[in-house]
Amino acid sequence: MKIKDLVIGCLFLFISCLFFIATFSFPTPPVQAAGPAFWPQIMSITLGVFALVLISKSIYELKKEKKASIIKIKKNSKKRDTVTEGIKRPVMGMMATGLFISLLHYFGFIIGIVTYFIIITIILNPKYSWKRLTLTIIQASILIITIYFLFGEFLNINLPTGIVFN
Repeated sequence: MKIKDLVIGCLFLFISCLFFIATFSFPTPPVQAAGPAFWPQIMSITLGVFALVLISKSIYELKKEKKASIIKIKKNSKKRDTVTEGIKRPVMGMMATGLFISLLHYFGFIIGIVTYFIIITIILNPKYSWKRLTLTIIQASILIITIYFLFGEFLNINLPTGIVFN
């Protein structure tokens, strides 16, 4: 898992660098202080920081694992089908994302993102309990309120309302 994290971290660091470099080709209007490249630059920097955190964490874990393997002998344990086990939840997450994108037109952004956030949290964290579901609903509500005020009110960007609620 640590090697996968290292590879994925390097891949996302490379992607964030490409996106950041690509933003310099955006036109800059003379009137605006923050042009159209501002938000993509912020997102690519954020992605790069998270990639660096993932890379450093995986390197730390690899070093720790190497030390532990030198000190003690690993016991044989039953091996599960790691290919199927490791792919099942990400595939379900991608299917949920596709469903969210296709239903966004009908139900709008606010209902869609709350539902998507709850579903994706349940898929990616299989330890299900009512306490965790309540916490997820609270997090989804905070997320949507933040997004609404940031984009809807502060930046005056209309969020999709959907056909059902028009």
